[in-house]
Amino acid sequence: MRTFQALAIVLCVFGAIHLLQGPTFFWPDRFDPSRGVLLGGLSSRLLGGGRPAPRRWQGRYFLLVVLALGLVSAAFTTGERGPNPDWRAPPGERAQPT
Repeated sequence: MRTFQALAIVLCVFGAIHLLQGPTFFWPDRFDPSRGVLLGGLSSRLLGGGRPAPRRWQGRYFLLVVLALGLVSAAFTTGERGPNPDWRAPPGERAQPT
């Protein structure tokens, strides 16, 4: 399980790095073109300022997302259900029988 968690963390970090590498562009104000907002990285990606990804890459990305969701679902389905083994009763309280 720790290996899966480490893999998930690494994939999240690389995904965030990819999102932050969007192109930078200047968005002029409607009434005064000499003023505006400089958008870069994540802001430009969220607004769709970057060029669209190739269709083949989108398919691979979709398959990776489906695979990740499937692995998480499988882990929760096959995991053993029960009380938390690390739980301790607060001091001064009697433990409830299970």
